[in-house]
Parts: sequence; C-alpha cells; structure tokens
Amino acid sequence: MKKRLRKKRHLGEFQEIGFEVSFTFEPGATIEEDNDLLFAFLDYAIEDNGLLFGGGGRDGSWSGVAYADGPPGTRTSPEQRGAVLEWLNRHPRMKTIRAGEFFDLWHDELPSDSGAEVAPENRSAEVQNVNGGHF
Repeated sequence: MKKRLRKKRHLGEFQEIGFEVSFTFEPGATIEEDNDLLFAFLDYAIEDNGLLFGGGGRDGSWSGVAYADGPPGTRTSPEQRGAVLEWLNRHPRMKTIRAGEFFDLWHDELPSDSGAEVAPENRSAEVQNVNGGHF
C-alpha cells in the first residue's frame, strides 16, 4: 500500500496507539477541590507527558483515552503510560485507578476489562507490574 493511503487510513507507520485510563476520587471533597484535582491531572499527568486525553465523567468518576500528542504516527510509549499511573498513585484522594492495555485508536474497539485496576493498598506494586508491559 502506498504511503499516502497508509497515512489516510492510519496504518503502518501512521498507526495511532493509546490506552484507556479511569479513576475515582474519594468522596467528601467540594466540587472545587474535585475540579482542581482533575485540572492538575490534565496539566501534570497528561500534558506534561506529551499526551492528550479524551473522555469525561461526573460525581468523582472519570474515564477516557490517553494518547500521544503529535503528528499521525506518534506512538504512545509504556513510559508515558507509567508516568500517568505514577502521577495518579501519588494522590491520596484517588479511590480506584485503572489503566488499560494499548490499542489502535482508529481500528480497534476500546478494550473491555483489560489492563490493571489498582487498589489503594497495592498501588506501588501495581505501577511496577504495569510498566513491564511493552507494545
């Protein structure tokens, strides 16, 4: 297939890869505190690691897809995924944290029940296990 068609169809070197991420806040905070934590997540876990995030949520439960910010074919790395999990794990207000496996944003369905859910008592061990995976 010619390069122009691979680019148009997001195939080969133009394939775009991302991962699902979801998290839940511990209840009891104000809306402003929840918003501040969400904005910090977007600023420091997503944008500072060269990622974009598409998703949404409410009532302290959020989910979406994180993927590399760049021209077509820019790959999301295991290190970026690990950095997002590490950032989420540092915040005590996170009740549950989950990061899915890598998938093709254009051609795969959003994987269901893949990846790792991290319970608060197992957070540090889980980050090490998740970072071991490679795409």
